[in-house]
Amino acid sequence: MLIDWFTVAAQALNFIVLMILLKVFLYDRIVKAMDQREQNIQERLESAREEREMAEAQKRKFETEQRELAQQREEIVRQARKEAASTREELLDKARKEADDLRQGLNAAVRQETDSFVHTFREQAAALCIELTRRSLAAMGDVSAEEQAATAFRKVLENADPETAARLQEAAAEDGSSATVVSATALPGSAKSAVTHAVHELIGKDVAVDYAVDEELVLGMELRCGGRSLGWTVRDYLDAVSREVRELLTEEQPSSASGASSSGASSSGQEEAGTVKHVQEEASNATEAGQGGAPSPDTVEKDDADDA
Repeated sequence: MLIDWFTVAAQALNFIVLMILLKVFLYDRIVKAMDQREQNIQERLESAREEREMAEAQKRKFETEQRELAQQREEIVRQARKEAASTREELLDKARKEADDLRQGLNAAVRQETDSFVHTFREQAAALCIELTRRSLAAMGDVSAEEQAATAFRKVLENADPETAARLQEAAAEDGSSATVVSATALPGSAKSAVTHAVHELIGKDVAVDYAVDEELVLGMELRCGGRSLGWTVRDYLDAVSREVRELLTEEQPSSASGASSSGASSSGQEEAGTVKHVQEEASNATEAGQGGAPSPDTVEKDDADDA
């Protein structure tokens, strides 16, 4: 078989030219297009990555802001609750203080009215007691109230027990061997002599006996030696009655105070005034009922230091 080298050379040259043409006009453009496309893809991927990072950063920022807002909201709510609680406590304290001031004012008014009533009652009872005693003595004969009081006082001294006499003797000795007989009014001379004799019989004849007048006794007499005393007086009876009246008023006050808490200041004042008025009426009725006879004073031995 014969080989046509010219044809082979021509075909080889044609192939080389074809390859050069393909490379210049096809392969380079295809490679360039592929490189450009790859670069575009990389740029898009990079852009997408950057956008994703930005989105994540925005998300983190948003979440951080949300947490901060939530914390601020909680802080505001907590502060508002704290201020509300503080304001509530202040209002409650103010209300309690106003209620306490009102209650104290009402109690002070009630105590003042009670003291005024007890004082008036005591004076009226004392005047009534003296008047009844004087009328009773006048009806029995020509015996004055002072003489009758002196007679009753001597009986008290004569009936004193040995222990009482010993205490009075000791008190008189500490007071310089002196004693004082106190009466509501001045005693006549005959009554003084009889009383002095009874005192000497009780605590010794060497004791100097002085006489004094104390209108607060109302009616009756007392032997005072140092810090001790023995005798009988209407004042003791009046003191006991005054204590009972005051206790009665004091017992009435709690129920009125509870009514004040539920009904208000105006209602409370009316209830307290009504209570005192009711007690006054009862005391007045009791005083009127006692006009049938004179009260019986008590015989009392007292330690003045204890009374003070």
